[in-house]
This record gives sequence, structure tokens and C-alpha cells, in this order.
Amino acid sequence: FSRAGGERGDLYVAVETPGLLGGEAERELVQAIEKEYHRTSGSVTAGLIRAVKAANQLLWQENQNALPGMRQLAGVSCAVVREDDLFLAQAGPSLAYLIHGDSISRIPTQSPWLGGPPVKDQPSSPGLGTASDLLPDLFHRDLEPGDVIVLAQTSLAQALADEEIRVALAGHDPALGVGRLAQAAGTRTLACIVIQVQPVGPSEPGQALPPKGARRPATTAHQAGPTARRRPKVEKPAQLALPIQAEEFFAGKETGLPVPRAEERPASPVTGLSSRSTGVTVPRVIQLSVGGVSARAAPGASERGRLTRGQISAGIRAAWEGLRTSLLVKKPGLSVRRWWMVALAVLLALLLLLGLALLLRFGLPRLREARATAALGLAARQLEVAQSADDPGHRSQALYAAWKALGEARSLAPPERQWITEIDGVQRGLDHLSRVVRLYGLTALADFNKENVSLSRVVAQGNQLFVLDKGTNRVYGLTLSPAGDAVQRVGANPVLLQSGQRVGECIVGKLVDMTGRPGGILALDLDGNVFSYDADGLRAFRLGDHSRWQAPAAMAADAGNLYLLDTKQNQIWKYPARASGYQGQSSDYFNSPSPVNLARAVDLQVNGSVYVLMADGVMARFDSGKFQPFRWQGLDQPISAPSGLFVVPASGSLYVVERVNRRVLQFTKDGRYLRQFQEGQLQEGKSPGILGQMRGIAVDEEQGRMFLLTGNRLYLADLPTMEGAPQ
Repeated sequence: FSRAGGERGDLYVAVETPGLLGGEAERELVQAIEKEYHRTSGSVTAGLIRAVKAANQLLWQENQNALPGMRQLAGVSCAVVREDDLFLAQAGPSLAYLIHGDSISRIPTQSPWLGGPPVKDQPSSPGLGTASDLLPDLFHRDLEPGDVIVLAQTSLAQALADEEIRVALAGHDPALGVGRLAQAAGTRTLACIVIQVQPVGPSEPGQALPPKGARRPATTAHQAGPTARRRPKVEKPAQLALPIQAEEFFAGKETGLPVPRAEERPASPVTGLSSRSTGVTVPRVIQLSVGGVSARAAPGASERGRLTRGQISAGIRAAWEGLRTSLLVKKPGLSVRRWWMVALAVLLALLLLLGLALLLRFGLPRLREARATAALGLAARQLEVAQSADDPGHRSQALYAAWKALGEARSLAPPERQWITEIDGVQRGLDHLSRVVRLYGLTALADFNKENVSLSRVVAQGNQLFVLDKGTNRVYGLTLSPAGDAVQRVGANPVLLQSGQRVGECIVGKLVDMTGRPGGILALDLDGNVFSYDADGLRAFRLGDHSRWQAPAAMAADAGNLYLLDTKQNQIWKYPARASGYQGQSSDYFNSPSPVNLARAVDLQVNGSVYVLMADGVMARFDSGKFQPFRWQGLDQPISAPSGLFVVPASGSLYVVERVNRRVLQFTKDGRYLRQFQEGQLQEGKSPGILGQMRGIAVDEEQGRMFLLTGNRLYLADLPTMEGAPQ
């Protein structure tokens, strides 16, 4: 949490991290926001947008260099109080309240980050670090004396009702209100910033207060605390100023009481919550500090440690030549004292160069090994914390810290057998606790090595496989060999559909999507043609009302019905099956306006319930057109930028493709985490790996196999049976 004052109003920043970033990383995000806001000219709104984008870019760059499973997102609420105006910018998981008299307003009123559906026509801002660019949600409110502003974690909305928060804070001193809020929260862990607006009388005796509604000048920042009070400066003494009293607190699980101020409070390695204090130096990259030694080597450090003997000798010779020249060549007007100063400076430069060369040659390997030792020790300790943790949230945070420290150790450790054995031992413990299944035997079934290839969907029907390539506008048909380790063509030509092909009275246009149906597939093009392939061959049907479409993105079939996701119309078109195919009119799946904004939807699956996966990892579930609450449960870190979804009809299991973190996640139909699939050992930083290029997935649980579209290839992976996982 941060508060900084300035000519552009008072800035308050609250950062929330669902995983464990660490206090130093959170302080870096806060300082990035503060620095960008105060150096940006123009309006307050423009400054807030620039500030949030700067923090997002910082975390995005860190995620690009992070290990698989280690990508992180953050939420932020940035409030600026200037005169009697409140400007608020929010992104990702964030929460704010404005208490005015007997009323309380929550911002945002509804959001998937708060456990409810997104508001139509108001797409929720993704978390910091999940996209290269984002636009925060912006709000403005007028302030009056007695108003209370709260910047909080999203957990506050789940722990206390709005009215409980209002009763605890309204009409009380901030310190007293914070204590009442902590008492109401009980043993639940909460964190927030409370800001109270109070009127101040005239600066000089005899000066009158301005009439109600008069504009008030900006106040300067002052110290936040239960006893610190300082009268703000006023531009015009005859006007009424609104001083701000801020009270920051952290109600801990152990005591349930407020903890000391930021400068007195130690950082917590588990909760990931910290307060910004003054005098913090921000590094160029987000780092994980272990015992005061950074666990991430500075860029290029390994290269600097490999100076050749020739380079060192050349530097020494150059320094000696400079020293000899300064000693032997007398320049006109150069005094004896000045001559010795030049000689001494060159000699010191020579000694410095020699010391630097020795350090780079012999000191860096030891320093890297020390850092690797510290990182590996941290990973082992956090693994023990996760194993003994009863709270799922604490266990997930400890696991995240252990994974990140283990990655640092692997990147810094020397390539010796002893190091490899110790690192692998910690990794096996983490894999067991996180229920990670390593895929060591990926089999390449087919290579679609053509220009403009963009594989997007694979459908498995027994031993028959169908692949949609939206880049070349083709559908391929393949058959698994009896051994199951290769594919054969379906007929003489593996291309079942392609652009310009005539099927009956229809000509194949731009293909939108493909889905499975009993015994075959259905493919759809933008011209409203549905192409069906099964044992009876290839047929075509024309939909009667395709002119209603605006942006068809995905389709699915269930119980004979065809479902089409239209992201621009914010609607799902439902086509019932008839004897003649799907030639009838569609019906609106949502009878009333959709409660969810579908503009950021990436995939659609139907299995009784309708599942829509969003680009920010949020899942929306519907039954008969009505929104059903749905949350991922038990996952060690939030889903980041998923690219595909698959539902197994028999079991209802959900499989989510997450290529950013290079993994496939398996959940129950209610969203409970079961396990995740990652590649075997991968040389981090060398390549994105096979799972880092995933686009589509099909799962055959009965036969124990999984088909993956990654890059330009189709892969087969074994699907182990579940052991000891929650059902």
C-alpha cells in the first residue's frame, strides 16, 4: 500500500496479488505507479491511465521471463483525491467503497473478481501482467465532508456485507473505525486503506466558511496514522479545505489486531501483503531476495564472468601505456603537483581494472553458487511450509514461492551432478504436492508444414482424428494406426474440406470452427453453411438466418443442438436439429440481455451446461440461459491467458489449455482442481517448448490419451488414471 502527495492531489495505491509476489515486488509496482503518475502532464485521468499501464508493463515483462507456472497477475486500485473530487482507476482484482452518510457504494458494483458475473457492455479489466497492454476501469465521484473512502482486497467483500462495513467506519475516527472493522472481521485476514474526509475551519479568526458547493483547493499530503494529524495548506485562506486522514491496517489471522506502521512491520513470506515505506530503491527487474542477496543475476552477469585472458591483458597494457605516457611526457604549463595527480589517477585506474578482472574471473562463479544455494534452500523451506499448511491459500502461496525459488536455483547452479540431484529432489516434492503430471513421452503424429498454418481445433472420434487449420482454411481427416503411434489418411486425400470446394449446393467459405458430434464432425463457415461428416459421407446444410451474425467465434454441439457464440452480439445462437439438418431458424439462448460480456470470450463448450472461457481465465457457466456462479478452486495460481477448453461428455471434466504457463489444467465440472500436465525437464529460456505453443486439445479418458495441437504439429500424450485426487 502506498500514499504520496503532490501538486496533482493525494495518490493512494492498493495492490492485490492472488499469488505470492513478495514485498519487494509489490513495492516496485507501487513505485512504478507513483513515479509515472507524477511525471505525466495533463489531466488526472490521463495520469492514472499511464501509471497503471506502467505497472502492467513492468509485471508483463517479468512474466515473459518467468518459469512455467510462475507467471503472476496483480490487481490495483489507484485513488487520487484533489480538492473535492475522487478519481479512481482499477485493474484486475480490486475493490473500493465510498461511504456517504447512511449509504455505501461499492466499486465495482459487480465483477467476476468478486465472485459474480461481469456487467454487460462493461468488460472487466484483466489483471496486471496478463497482457502487453490494458486499459483500467475509471470512476469519478464528488466528495463531501464526512465521506469515507476504502481501498481494499477483494476478500473484504466476501468477508463482510456492505452494511457491516458502513456501520464499522461511518462517523468514526479512522483509527477507531479500523479497529471496529478488524473486530467485525474476526480471525479472517483482511487488508485495506481507510481515508476520511473532514472539514477544517477558517485559517484565520474572523474568516467565514464558503457557501455549500463552492470548489475547494487541493490539500497537501500528510502523515497517515492513528495519532498523526497535520493541517493541510490552503491556496485561499477564505476557502474551506478538505484534509485527508488515512489509516492503513492489516488484521492478521494470529491476533486479529492492527499491526504497526509500514516502517515497523516485517515483510511476510506467505501472505504477500506489504506496505510501501519511504527510501526504497527499486531495482530494474522484479527480484526474489534471499538473505539480502538477490537470487536473480543481473543481465549479462554470466557473460561478464567469462572475460578471456587476452581481454584482461589488453586492458592492463592500455592502462600501463597511459601511465607511462603521463610520466614521461611533460606538457607545457603542467605543475609538478598536477603531474603527480595524473600519474596517481592512472595508477589507481590500473589497480581498479586489475581488481575487477580478478573479481570477474574468480569471484562471480562463487557468488552464483552462493545465490543458487540460497535459492535452493528457500525452495526447500517453502516446500515444508506448503506441506504443513492447513489453509489452502497459504499452501498455494508457499508453493508459488517454492517454484519461483527453484527456478532461480536451476538457472544459477553449476552443471554438476550433485546440484542436479538436489534440484530434482525438490522438484519431485513440489510436483507431488501440486499434483503435476510430467509428460515425457509426447509422440508427434502429424506435421502440417505449410505456409500460413494456424491449427485451432482437434476432434477425436475413436481412432479417427479431425484437425481444423484456419490459416489454410482446411479440415484434415486422419486415422490412428493399430499401434496408436502414427496416423494414416482418411481415403486418398487427407483434406476433407477446403476453401472453394463444392459440397452439394454449397461452396466452402471462410471456416469459423469445428466441433464433434456422435460418429463425426460439424464444420461451419461465415456464409452460414454447416458441413457434416460421418459414416454416410460429407453433406452440407444452409442455416436460414445467418445474416443475424456479427462476430461468430466458436461453436459446440450437444444433444443434437448446435450452439454458436457471437462475441459482438453478446449472444449464443441455438439451432435445434431437424430431420433436414439445421436449416431452421435459430433461437436466442439468452431470453433477456446476457448477464456476461462475451467480448473477451476465447472458447465455448456445451455438456448440459454451457461453458464460456474468457481471455482473463474467468469461466462463465449457464444453465438454460441463466448465469450460474462458478469459480476455480484449489489452484496454486490464477489461470493466465488461456487458449482453449475441452469438456469430456462422460465425466464432465474440464481441461484448460494455458500456453503462457505451458500446462494443461484438469478440473471437475464444478471447477475443483484435479491435476495439471507439464512437459518433462525443459531447458528454461532456450525455447517455449511443445506446450508453450498449444492451441487446441481433445481428450479420450476412456482410452487414456490426449491429443494436442501445438505449433504446426499434432501430438499424442498418455493420460494416466487418477489416483488419490478429489472426485
